[in-house]
Amino acid sequence: MNELIKQVREKLLSELEVLLIVVVTYLIAFAIVQFGISKIQTAILDDNSSYFYASLIFLPHGVRLLAAFLLGARSIFPLFVASLAGQWLFFNPEPYAFWALLPGCVSCYLAIRLIALTGIQFIEGPINLVTWRQLMLIGFLGAVLNGLGIMVVYLMNGASELSVLPRLFVYILGDTVGALVLLVGFLIVRRFMKASQNRV
Repeated sequence: MNELIKQVREKLLSELEVLLIVVVTYLIAFAIVQFGISKIQTAILDDNSSYFYASLIFLPHGVRLLAAFLLGARSIFPLFVASLAGQWLFFNPEPYAFWALLPGCVSCYLAIRLIALTGIQFIEGPINLVTWRQLMLIGFLGAVLNGLGIMVVYLMNGASELSVLPRLFVYILGDTVGALVLLVGFLIVRRFMKASQNRV
């Protein structure tokens, strides 16, 4: 009985650690977008219309991608908590915003499952050039699924098709570029850390 309690406690602590890592990482990426990238984007484009209201470099999608790749289905709940926290901290959510969060939480995991159905084998282990290409494929398909899911929520809440279509392309572009930028940053940081360790 004591062994079972110990195992349950270790499992809960492990899941709590995963939750904290995903949420904190997601919120940091979200803050960089909200207070950095979006400000620069607005200044460059000089456009406050809804066409470009979404970030063209949405870094949190890279967090979704890495979480889904490394954790599988275990990533869904932490990503949902992170998305809720991001909406609560950085926005005044619309009544239907809760439903619009759901596609992003599952999009990259669903992309992995769909790609696996084609017979493509994912390479386990450290992220290298080969897995990087696979990750970008997952990230792009995840961006498409996320964009389509959000658009369905918008349409069900009375948005017109003409207003939704441009947003769909902006979501897909922003998520894909955001995942690319975050992955490149991750690889650069990892290489720098390896170089630092080799010098010691």
